[in-house]
Amino acid sequence: MKFYIFILLFLLNIFSLYAYEKEKCYRIDDIQNFIEHHPKKTNKNELLLVQLTIDKVNIDVYIPKLDQKNCYKNLLVLPGWKFSKTRWFNETRLKEFIKKYQYIAIAPEMNTTVYESQYFRETKFKWHEKPGMQFIEKDLIPYLNQFHFLKNDFYNMGLGLSTGARGIVLISSRNPRLFYAIAALSGDYDQTLTPNDNLMRLTYGEYHQFKERWHTFDNPIYNFKQSGINTHFYLGHGKKDNVVSYEHSLHLYNFLKSLNSSKTITLNLCEDCKHDFLYWDKEIDSVFTFFETTIN
Repeated sequence: MKFYIFILLFLLNIFSLYAYEKEKCYRIDDIQNFIEHHPKKTNKNELLLVQLTIDKVNIDVYIPKLDQKNCYKNLLVLPGWKFSKTRWFNETRLKEFIKKYQYIAIAPEMNTTVYESQYFRETKFKWHEKPGMQFIEKDLIPYLNQFHFLKNDFYNMGLGLSTGARGIVLISSRNPRLFYAIAALSGDYDQTLTPNDNLMRLTYGEYHQFKERWHTFDNPIYNFKQSGINTHFYLGHGKKDNVVSYEHSLHLYNFLKSLNSSKTITLNLCEDCKHDFLYWDKEIDSVFTFFETTIN
């Protein structure tokens, strides 16, 4: 009897692997090459942390224990405004889930960027010598592409909270082949909904003076109108969020649904949830269920 159970479990493991499109999984050889190339690393609880710096920006890469039978995916993880890149991993169960589902989590220290693609004369606040989106597109992605990470048309997922949610959505709108699926929690997206938002005003100038800029530059709604969508979307927001109104997520959801795409567009509004890690941790289960369901 035990022998038959063993055979059944073995077959289930094999079938689960082939449920993925294997050509979209990341190869263990490439992962090992990335690990060997970066000497700064620590290993704890079957999760390897590789640390590197690209153009003065620190990046953490979490790699689960490698096993040939697994399908490995990339997960770009973006923090909120002035949040350390470590908070996602220290204040939610994210590490538990990337180990369980075999995701390589890439977490850059984005600090105070709103993922602007350029600075203007009116820009009063600059997070880095170059704009945040330029760093993502011209530094981070090309560097990781050398190791076959974050390749177009692979199993790349995105996860962001607050300003990081805006970042994930905006990156997706500019790079339609990069993400297979994304999860954006408590984010602000179409900046024209909140013309008095200080972060946007300090970046793009006053709305009444630069309306065209606000409606086009770094506006994911505008970008999606041009390129369409090629990504599955999970949008989550707490209705009691007093930092970013849930109307942002509702607005983006309604717009994406209006495109009549074949991609899955999911909105989860939590009645009693706020803008905090209690809520974001609660969403982890639904987010990874969404990722895995879209793959399988």
